[in-house]
Amino acid sequence: MKRKRRTLLISSAVAIALIVVMTVVVHLPSVQRSVWNRIAETIEESSGWQVSVDELALRAMPARLRMRGVTVAFGGRTVASVDRIEARWGWIEAAAAPRRLDILVLEGVA
Repeated sequence: MKRKRRTLLISSAVAIALIVVMTVVVHLPSVQRSVWNRIAETIEESSGWQVSVDELALRAMPARLRMRGVTVAFGGRTVASVDRIEARWGWIEAAAAPRRLDILVLEGVA
């Protein structure tokens, strides 16, 4: 019985440690920039639209995305720009259909 309890305790500690490490890694600016670059590349390959962002911040808890200096271009010509985008959502609402944001803020749209 003691061995099972010890194994359960160690397994739980490892699972919690992995969750903490993954949370920290996701919040690193370099990881977020790398993920954004892959998303922007996919958008460009599938549609021809070039989307760039000067500043990006994503948080898991509370769920929030902030982007500054967003530019959308097509064929080398700027089509739209947004000074700031902020989105907040609850994970339950985002997982269910239809997907919903709690807050979406667009500033300086041109």
